[in-house]
Amino acid sequence: MKKSSLTAEASFAINQADRLPELKFCRILANSVKHREVRNDFLPNLWTGGTTILRWSKPEKETGERSVTNISLLTYVEVDGERYKAIELFENMADQWRTFLVEEQLLELRPEPPEDE
Repeated sequence: MKKSSLTAEASFAINQADRLPELKFCRILANSVKHREVRNDFLPNLWTGGTTILRWSKPEKETGERSVTNISLLTYVEVDGERYKAIELFENMADQWRTFLVEEQLLELRPEPPEDE
């Protein structure tokens, strides 16, 4: 029997790609953070980036000046010109893992206990 040259993690990711489609992105993001650079052999046209979204106040009546009222940071992954918000990828991945673990009978979802009145 020929031994695979893939690691267990890589083999798992390939075999479960249909069930865990966001895994490829989360794996690349996690490794990119760890190595402080995008290291990607699986999706060569993938880019990561970030931007800041500013919310502004309405202009002052007398001066017309505006000020920043809120700052949001946005981290994203871009593949083939399509941009995905990193937080949404991680949220989707959590849902996919939950489904995977329940289907494999590795996680049993229990109903929430009733709240005391």
